[in-house]
Amino acid sequence: MFPVTARAGQSTRDALAEFLGTKELLLVLDNCEHLLEGAAALAGVLQRSCERLVILATSREGLGIEGERLVPVPPLGCRGSMPIWRRSRARRRCACSPTGRPRSNPDSR
Repeated sequence: MFPVTARAGQSTRDALAEFLGTKELLLVLDNCEHLLEGAAALAGVLQRSCERLVILATSREGLGIEGERLVPVPPLGCRGSMPIWRRSRARRRCACSPTGRPRSNPDSR
């Protein structure tokens, strides 16, 4: 979170763009598919007004903004991972050891 306060008559989006200004940073927008239009609008404004800002957005769909580069990422997992119906029993942890081999007991470390 950023300590941003909008002035009277200023939108929060514009206040954020002003605050970020020339800062060099990576802004991560996660799960953008839930608010695709809003995320795209915010990313577009920040992209145009913050030249040293890099935006990493995760989404199942592209934002559709100028300069966007899409990088498909396959589902995360490991060799021998469990079927989805067993994940709750394993407390949603991968049943693999650091070597990538399945453990005999997912609860063991």
